[in-house]
Amino acid sequence: MTVRRRKMQIPYLILRSELMSKAKEADRRHRSIRSSA
Repeated sequence: MTVRRRKMQIPYLILRSELMSKAKEADRRHRSIRSSA
């Protein structure tokens, strides 16, 4: 059971890291727009 869970967890962690990086990029862009305005 732990092996199956680990197999499922790896893609989930990759997706989460991608989402986090995208969120950080969007936040940075949003802040730059707000500061320039």
